[in-house]
Amino acid sequence: MERGNESEYPAKPDCGPAPALDRGACSSVGILSIRQFGGAEIVAVIFFLVPKLDRIGGYFLLAIFAVAAGLHVLHGQFEIGPLVVYGVSVWACIGKRTNRTWECFMTDDRFVAAFEAASFRNEDFHHPDHVRLGFLYMCRFPGIEGMRRFCEGLKKLAAVSGKPSLYHETITWAFLLLIRERLARRSEHNGRMPTWDEFATNNQDLLKGKDHVLKEYYVAGTLASAFARKTFVLPDRSLTPAKNEFGQ
Repeated sequence: MERGNESEYPAKPDCGPAPALDRGACSSVGILSIRQFGGAEIVAVIFFLVPKLDRIGGYFLLAIFAVAAGLHVLHGQFEIGPLVVYGVSVWACIGKRTNRTWECFMTDDRFVAAFEAASFRNEDFHHPDHVRLGFLYMCRFPGIEGMRRFCEGLKKLAAVSGKPSLYHETITWAFLLLIRERLARRSEHNGRMPTWDEFATNNQDLLKGKDHVLKEYYVAGTLASAFARKTFVLPDRSLTPAKNEFGQ
């Protein structure tokens, strides 16, 4: 079959991995894509640096890296190692912030409502979330009422999650009483109740876990006992010398 005159068939633009971006029909598309990705990446980075938008920005960056890697591969450019490294780094940062999911995306009212409805999974409810909720209940209600409401919500969440034995009365009451005392002292000193951010900044010991602060008030065996899990036990570390003196 005769091929005919090649001049009748216009050459297709070279869209391969050319060293320059200003060639033929692909140049404008390439430059436009670079500009679009550059702008989108800047927006994603800004989101990623904002505490309450960091997860949105992180996923946005991951999507940008994935699309960029795909475009590289489609154009025969397989050197996407840096994009993979960037993506893994962003993913690691998102993973470290998982325990801040509820704090980042929920207002105080929605956070309390979700807790009382037991509408989130127990495994997503971490120690800082316990402390934040305790802070909100101690701010919003008189001491006894706040403790009653908080404990009911915590028991309900544990039951819905299929782990009712997770509720520990001594640890729960002890933390609520510590929060209540520190709120009262701060309020008396400043003439107003602190915000959650202010409270969290000034009470980092409460956020480091039950074993960090409660060991100052309880001997190790007390909190590990089944009795302390079911019934509130008064702090006993200061009573230890007296017990030892009487041989008990």
